[in-house]
Amino acid sequence: MNASVRKADWYLVGTFVTGVVMVGSPLIGLLGTMGGMVGAFEWMGMNGVLDPHIISEKVGEVLIATATGLGVAVLGLPIFVTFLVLYIRERRRLARQLAAPVEPPPPATD
Repeated sequence: MNASVRKADWYLVGTFVTGVVMVGSPLIGLLGTMGGMVGAFEWMGMNGVLDPHIISEKVGEVLIATATGLGVAVLGLPIFVTFLVLYIRERRRLARQLAAPVEPPPPATD
Protein backbone atom coordinates (compact mmCIF):
# COMPACT_ATOMS: atom_id res chain seq x y z
CA MET A 1 0.00 0.00 0.00
CA ASN A 2 2.96 2.35 0.55
CA ALA A 3 3.73 2.14 -3.16
CA SER A 4 0.16 3.20 -3.95
CA VAL A 5 0.43 6.15 -1.59
CA ARG A 6 3.68 7.21 -3.24
CA LYS A 7 2.09 6.85 -6.68
CA ALA A 8 -0.85 9.02 -5.61
CA ASP A 9 1.59 11.58 -4.21
CA TRP A 10 3.45 11.72 -7.54
CA TYR A 11 0.19 12.22 -9.41
CA LEU A 12 -0.66 15.05 -7.04
CA VAL A 13 2.76 16.66 -7.59
CA GLY A 14 2.26 16.36 -11.37
CA THR A 15 -1.14 18.00 -11.05
CA PHE A 16 0.33 20.84 -8.99
CA VAL A 17 3.28 21.46 -11.32
CA THR A 18 1.22 21.47 -14.51
CA GLY A 19 -1.36 23.70 -12.82
CA VAL A 20 1.32 26.22 -11.90
CA VAL A 21 2.72 26.16 -15.45
CA MET A 22 -0.76 26.59 -16.91
CA VAL A 23 -1.51 29.59 -14.71
CA GLY A 24 1.95 31.13 -14.86
CA SER A 25 2.70 30.93 -18.57
CA PRO A 26 -0.06 33.32 -19.74
CA LEU A 27 0.95 35.75 -16.99
CA ILE A 28 4.58 35.66 -18.12
CA GLY A 29 3.37 36.11 -21.71
CA LEU A 30 1.34 39.15 -20.70
CA LEU A 31 4.34 40.55 -18.84
CA GLY A 32 6.38 40.20 -22.04
CA THR A 33 3.59 41.86 -23.98
CA MET A 34 3.46 44.81 -21.60
CA GLY A 35 7.23 45.26 -21.71
CA GLY A 36 7.24 45.05 -25.48
CA MET A 37 4.39 47.55 -25.80
CA VAL A 38 6.25 50.01 -23.57
CA GLY A 39 9.26 49.61 -25.86
CA ALA A 40 7.12 50.08 -28.97
CA PHE A 41 5.56 53.26 -27.57
CA GLU A 42 8.98 54.58 -26.55
CA TRP A 43 10.22 53.93 -30.08
CA MET A 44 7.13 55.63 -31.47
CA GLY A 45 7.68 58.62 -29.18
CA MET A 46 11.29 59.00 -30.27
CA ASN A 47 10.76 58.44 -34.01
CA GLY A 48 7.23 59.71 -34.49
CA VAL A 49 4.43 57.96 -36.31
CA LEU A 50 5.63 58.20 -39.86
CA ASP A 51 4.70 54.75 -41.08
CA PRO A 52 1.82 52.85 -39.45
CA HIS A 53 3.15 49.62 -40.98
CA ILE A 54 6.23 49.78 -38.74
CA ILE A 55 4.06 50.30 -35.64
CA SER A 56 1.83 47.34 -36.52
CA GLU A 57 4.94 45.24 -37.13
CA LYS A 58 6.27 46.05 -33.65
CA VAL A 59 2.90 45.35 -32.03
CA GLY A 60 2.73 42.04 -33.91
CA GLU A 61 6.14 41.07 -32.52
CA VAL A 62 4.95 41.93 -29.04
CA LEU A 63 1.81 39.80 -29.30
CA ILE A 64 3.95 36.72 -29.93
CA ALA A 65 4.71 36.72 -26.19
CA THR A 66 1.02 36.51 -25.36
CA ALA A 67 0.37 33.82 -27.94
CA THR A 68 3.28 31.76 -26.63
CA GLY A 69 2.05 31.96 -23.04
CA LEU A 70 -1.48 31.00 -24.03
CA GLY A 71 -0.17 28.19 -26.22
CA VAL A 72 1.79 26.68 -23.33
CA ALA A 73 -1.29 26.86 -21.11
CA VAL A 74 -3.53 25.22 -23.73
CA LEU A 75 -1.00 22.45 -24.38
CA GLY A 76 -0.63 21.88 -20.64
CA LEU A 77 -4.36 21.37 -20.09
CA PRO A 78 -4.50 17.71 -21.24
CA ILE A 79 -1.44 16.91 -19.12
CA PHE A 80 -3.07 18.55 -16.10
CA VAL A 81 -6.32 16.64 -16.60
CA THR A 82 -4.43 13.36 -17.04
CA PHE A 83 -2.55 13.81 -13.77
CA LEU A 84 -5.77 14.81 -12.00
CA VAL A 85 -7.69 11.78 -13.27
CA LEU A 86 -4.83 9.42 -12.33
CA TYR A 87 -4.66 10.96 -8.86
CA ILE A 88 -8.42 10.58 -8.30
CA ARG A 89 -8.36 6.96 -9.52
CA GLU A 90 -5.45 6.09 -7.24
CA ARG A 91 -7.15 7.72 -4.24
CA ARG A 92 -10.36 5.79 -4.91
CA ARG A 93 -8.38 2.55 -5.20
CA LEU A 94 -6.67 3.28 -1.89
CA ALA A 95 -10.02 4.07 -0.26
CA ARG A 96 -11.42 0.73 -1.46
CA GLN A 97 -8.38 -1.07 -0.05
CA LEU A 98 -8.79 0.62 3.31
CA ALA A 99 -12.53 -0.07 3.40
CA ALA A 100 -12.11 -3.78 2.58
CA PRO A 101 -12.90 -6.07 5.49
CA VAL A 102 -9.87 -7.29 7.34
CA GLU A 103 -9.77 -10.99 8.01
CA PRO A 104 -8.88 -11.89 11.56
CA PRO A 105 -5.57 -13.68 12.02
CA PRO A 106 -5.74 -17.43 12.42
CA PRO A 107 -5.89 -18.67 16.00
CA ALA A 108 -2.54 -19.30 17.61
CA THR A 109 -1.62 -22.94 18.11
CA ASP A 110 0.64 -23.65 21.03
